[in-house]
Amino acid sequence: MSIDVDYVLSTQEFDILWADLDLGRVPYPLTVPSVGATMEERAEIATDVRQALQRRGLLRETGNPGQPATRSDVDPELLDLLEVLAAPNITVDAVGYTDGPICALASAGRQVGVLASLTPEGLLLAGIRPTALATSIVEVLPPGQAGNKQALSFPLRALHHAVNSEDEESDDPFGEEDSEVAALTKAGVTADDAATILALANDWSRGGQFGVTAGSGSRAQRGGTLLTWFDGGDGRYLVVNDGEWLSLAPANSQRIAARIEEMIASVAGGQ
Repeated sequence: MSIDVDYVLSTQEFDILWADLDLGRVPYPLTVPSVGATMEERAEIATDVRQALQRRGLLRETGNPGQPATRSDVDPELLDLLEVLAAPNITVDAVGYTDGPICALASAGRQVGVLASLTPEGLLLAGIRPTALATSIVEVLPPGQAGNKQALSFPLRALHHAVNSEDEESDDPFGEEDSEVAALTKAGVTADDAATILALANDWSRGGQFGVTAGSGSRAQRGGTLLTWFDGGDGRYLVVNDGEWLSLAPANSQRIAARIEEMIASVAGGQ
């Protein structure tokens, strides 16, 4: 990601430190494997991890690294970021696949924000403004320009009707393109929109999804709208499913961030 990274934790370091601080369930989608096949093996790994964190200046040196770290042991700025991940006011999660998986979370507290991204190098942590969740989370996407096809919207029931009609009329679940266009137009989608939908559906290379959640733990409220993005042959598009309508539009990072801001406002307003 292009945002300056403040801390990098290996998945083992993240697992052990999170458990030491008793921060609860690791937030989606930052789940990492729990190290150690046995309690004894985990204890040995934990000791090595704490010693490594001490050498890097992220943990205060204590007399016994075999004991769990406490909050007073942890680098204060790192502790702030971990605590916001554990108990945020609002979060934006990102999952997807480009050249590798995307697993990232932007979390905001009252005064502190954090962008966390799981990568092959480990968990990257960057402090951000609590009001910058949307503009920060889009930084985990690869560079991409907006596509050049026209925006369109259509009722989800039309798509469901088209899919059901195809299944009933053909043994081939994918069918021919002409039959797919016919099914969509029969369900009320214009011929031009149907052609655009099929062209994009058959020409995407990578993509992912954003979701917004207010609160945490038992008080968490997941927003009902999911924002999907994908890269087609001519550029990037976003798809918004609000449960009744499906909207598709060309999008760059600024447009995606603006749509995420709307999702944040909607979820935060419903608390």
